Amino acid sequence: MNHYHNHSPQSSDGKHDGDAALSDFLVPLMDYTPTIPDELVEHYFAKSGFQCPDVRL
Repeated sequence: MNHYHNHSPQSSDGKHDGDAALSDFLVPLMDYTPTIPDELVEHYFAKSGFQCPDVRL
């Protein structure tokens, strides 16, 4: 018996509430200036073998 059900409530526009919350969270991050420059983060990610196709990371 599987007790792990992923039943996310949906809003009236058909989106999951979690999707809306994530979108609301990401909006202010688009204007955020990180303390550590992206180039430095990308260098160490590449050096450690981290690969992620999502450019938002």
